[in-house]
Amino acid sequence: MRRTIQLMVFALLSILLGASPGLAQEAEHEEHGEADKDATYFLLRLGVGLGFPIGKSYGIEPQINLDLVEGEKVWVCGVNFIYAW
Repeated sequence: MRRTIQLMVFALLSILLGASPGLAQEAEHEEHGEADKDATYFLLRLGVGLGFPIGKSYGIEPQINLDLVEGEKVWVCGVNFIYAW
Protein backbone atom coordinates (compact mmCIF):
# COMPACT_ATOMS: atom_id res chain seq x y z
CA MET A 1 0.00 0.00 0.00
CA ARG A 2 1.34 3.42 -0.90
CA ARG A 3 0.71 6.70 0.87
CA THR A 4 0.58 9.74 -1.38
CA ILE A 5 0.69 13.52 -1.15
CA GLN A 6 -1.31 15.20 -3.89
CA LEU A 7 -1.93 18.73 -5.17
CA MET A 8 -4.61 19.36 -7.80
CA VAL A 9 -3.39 21.55 -10.66
CA PHE A 10 -6.46 22.99 -12.38
CA ALA A 11 -10.25 22.78 -12.57
CA LEU A 12 -12.78 23.48 -15.35
CA LEU A 13 -16.45 24.06 -14.38
CA SER A 14 -17.75 21.03 -12.48
CA ILE A 15 -15.51 18.61 -14.37
CA LEU A 16 -12.13 18.45 -12.66
CA LEU A 17 -9.07 17.33 -14.58
CA GLY A 18 -5.96 16.81 -12.55
CA ALA A 19 -2.30 16.17 -13.06
CA SER A 20 -0.31 16.22 -9.88
CA PRO A 21 3.17 15.26 -8.78
CA GLY A 22 3.67 13.62 -5.42
CA LEU A 23 5.66 11.22 -3.32
CA ALA A 24 4.89 7.54 -2.69
CA GLN A 25 6.30 5.70 0.29
CA GLU A 26 6.47 1.93 0.63
CA ALA A 27 4.32 0.31 3.28
CA GLU A 28 6.13 -1.41 6.14
CA HIS A 29 5.36 -4.94 4.93
CA GLU A 30 5.14 -6.18 1.36
CA GLU A 31 3.79 -9.53 0.19
CA HIS A 32 7.22 -10.83 -0.88
CA GLY A 33 9.46 -9.87 2.04
CA GLU A 34 10.38 -6.71 3.86
CA ALA A 35 10.06 -3.35 2.16
CA ASP A 36 12.50 -0.48 2.63
CA LYS A 37 10.66 1.79 5.11
CA ASP A 38 12.70 4.82 3.98
CA ALA A 39 12.13 4.34 0.24
CA THR A 40 10.31 7.28 -1.35
CA TYR A 41 9.40 7.40 -5.04
CA PHE A 42 8.20 10.10 -7.43
CA LEU A 43 4.49 9.75 -8.23
CA LEU A 44 2.46 11.22 -11.08
CA ARG A 45 -1.33 11.15 -10.63
CA LEU A 46 -3.65 11.78 -13.59
CA GLY A 47 -7.32 12.01 -12.78
CA VAL A 48 -10.80 13.13 -13.62
CA GLY A 49 -13.73 13.90 -11.35
CA LEU A 50 -17.24 15.25 -11.64
CA GLY A 51 -18.37 17.71 -8.97
CA PHE A 52 -21.98 17.88 -7.81
CA PRO A 53 -22.84 21.01 -5.79
CA ILE A 54 -25.04 20.57 -2.71
CA GLY A 55 -26.32 23.98 -1.65
CA LYS A 56 -24.02 27.01 -1.71
CA SER A 57 -21.03 25.68 0.19
CA TYR A 58 -21.02 21.89 -0.09
CA GLY A 59 -20.42 19.35 -2.81
CA ILE A 60 -19.51 15.76 -3.59
CA GLU A 61 -17.09 14.62 -6.27
CA PRO A 62 -16.45 11.04 -7.43
CA GLN A 63 -12.95 10.66 -8.92
CA ILE A 64 -10.94 8.17 -10.95
CA ASN A 65 -7.15 8.52 -10.92
CA LEU A 66 -4.23 6.73 -12.53
CA ASP A 67 -1.05 6.67 -10.42
CA LEU A 68 2.25 6.15 -12.23
CA VAL A 69 4.99 5.04 -9.80
CA GLU A 70 8.27 3.33 -10.66
CA GLY A 71 6.88 1.82 -13.87
CA GLU A 72 3.68 0.60 -12.17
CA LYS A 73 0.18 1.75 -13.10
CA VAL A 74 -2.42 1.76 -10.33
CA TRP A 75 -6.07 2.79 -10.73
CA VAL A 76 -7.50 4.64 -7.73
CA CYS A 77 -11.20 5.45 -7.22
CA GLY A 78 -12.57 7.72 -4.53
CA VAL A 79 -15.09 10.31 -3.44
CA ASN A 80 -14.27 13.84 -2.26
CA PHE A 81 -16.55 15.73 0.09
CA ILE A 82 -16.24 19.47 -0.55
CA TYR A 83 -16.76 22.50 1.66
CA ALA A 84 -16.12 25.85 -0.05
CA TRP A 85 -15.88 29.14 1.78
